[in-house]
Amino acid sequence: MPASPSARWACGLLGVFLGLSAFVGTNLVTKSYMAPVIEACSAGPDAVAKAGLHAYEGRIGGQFACIVTQFIYDLSQRPAGVLVWGVIIGISFPISLALAAEAGRAGAHGPVLYPTLVMAVSQVLGISVGFPLFWIPGFAYGGASGALAPGRVWVAIALLPVAIILTLLVFVVDPASPTWTLSAGLLTSPLIALPQLLLLAYPAPPKDAPPAAYARGQHALVSGYTVLFLLSLVAWVLNVTLAAKSFSSLGAVWDSLWPSAHPSVAFMTIDTVVLYAGLLVYIFLGGAAGAMGAVLLTPFVGPGAACSLVLALRERARAELGPEGAKRD
Repeated sequence: MPASPSARWACGLLGVFLGLSAFVGTNLVTKSYMAPVIEACSAGPDAVAKAGLHAYEGRIGGQFACIVTQFIYDLSQRPAGVLVWGVIIGISFPISLALAAEAGRAGAHGPVLYPTLVMAVSQVLGISVGFPLFWIPGFAYGGASGALAPGRVWVAIALLPVAIILTLLVFVVDPASPTWTLSAGLLTSPLIALPQLLLLAYPAPPKDAPPAAYARGQHALVSGYTVLFLLSLVAWVLNVTLAAKSFSSLGAVWDSLWPSAHPSVAFMTIDTVVLYAGLLVYIFLGGAAGAMGAVLLTPFVGPGAACSLVLALRERARAELGPEGAKRD
């Protein structure tokens, strides 16, 4: 993290600005689209069916499940929706590991210690709101560079298939099937954050943990980010392939993502841009060169893979410096 407290607070305030901007922007682009959906969902299943909306799994979240199911359905029926969801999944990979790792570092304090809560709130408000608005300031205020338990890294990686499988089901399975309805409800429910509680089995090591303990945690983190680099790269290649098959030009891609985008797609476009910016702020807190490197790599490997690679290199450098050196990086 930057040595200057003013730099940390500036990044914290930038996170708040990004989160609030995402909240305002996503609500503006979906206001007219969501109004009739909210009205029907508020009236119950009969009103939903009468309005021609998709069935929903009310046992997961009632009215909220109804609303987000319509959103996911509209998104899944458009190539641009599949494309933008694929990009944001890649960005979310390194974020999920960062949340898990930073919460488990020796010396960390404050809101950064509660990744499950941040993820649950993000499911309700949108990840582009929850991550920068709550977590970035929390990390800027209470982040640390101490040792972490390697198990936290592997738990975070092991939990990723949950979101990946649900995503594949939502975008591949027939929307008329009960499997699709259940998957859509779970994918957008705060319940998906609950498995993160498994991280509690790996608390932060003591502040005076030996250098060997610090090295084990750092090497696990390097390996974790390397795995996420590969996963994000695969996601990026699949997205580029999809775009090449679905759109005639880059101009057509842009038009479908913003100027002529369906409100659900426009929402996700804002989500993606702000989430990427928030991830860059996190990387910047570890050094401006890393953030610049991620930006330069993004056109070639995608935002998720670029950020994962930069974070892997950063954590490897910290491992080489050791715990005392890392405090001054």
